[in-house]
Parts: sequence; C-alpha cells; structure tokens
Amino acid sequence: MSERAREFLDLWLSQHVKAVPETQRLRETVRLAAMCREDVVRAGIPMEELRAAAGDDLIRSLLAALEDAANRTDVAASMADTL
Repeated sequence: MSERAREFLDLWLSQHVKAVPETQRLRETVRLAAMCREDVVRAGIPMEELRAAAGDDLIRSLLAALEDAANRTDVAASMADTL
C-alpha cells in the first residue's frame, strides 16, 4: 500500500463519514463506497492502492468507520448528559 493512498483514505473518511442510524448504515456504506471510488480515481490513485489502504475490503472499512462515528456520537451525548 502506498502512503499516499493511506493518507487519501484517512482524510477522505474524516471528511465524509458522519454518524447515521444503524438502520441506514448499509445504504450509507454503498453510497460512500461509490463516492470514494470516484474520488480516488480523480486523485490519480490506483484502485489497487485504495483496496490495500482499506485492508482489501473498502465496504468493511466504511462500515467500521460509520460504527466508530456512531459510537463517538453516543459517547459525546452521554458525556453531555452527565454535565
């Protein structure tokens, strides 16, 4: 995997992945995967490098990122409730 692909994916995820309800995560994953593939092509990064940066499974990486975003939102909401 190239460092450029890893940096692209990390930045891309931070800009596009937001918390969504669990019932919408699969649909959001498919939408994000299509967008990410389009953006990586525009950036001139080979798809093989994107796959490697995503651990050979972009869908699973996106699902994990969406779950992490939801968990961060839940933690933040929980902390706000205790203040």
